Amino acid sequence: MTSPWYTESITAPPLDHVPVTPTPRKYVTRGLKRGGIAALTAAAAVGLIMLFPFAVVAIAVLSAFWWIFCRLFAR
Repeated sequence: MTSPWYTESITAPPLDHVPVTPTPRKYVTRGLKRGGIAALTAAAAVGLIMLFPFAVVAIAVLSAFWWIFCRLFAR
């Protein structure tokens, strides 16, 4: 950022300086909590989408076994 044509003044802050105050702790913890919940929700959604085909196969297999069970033991 320094160039031979630019010199910083002793009394003025640098041109890219933005004064900020520290964020209060309650807002930081709130943001971390919301971020954690969002991450957990996203992970659960991705997991459900990835495991959905296995759930469909499992339901089909269990249904087939139940149908066979009912056919064999029906009187």
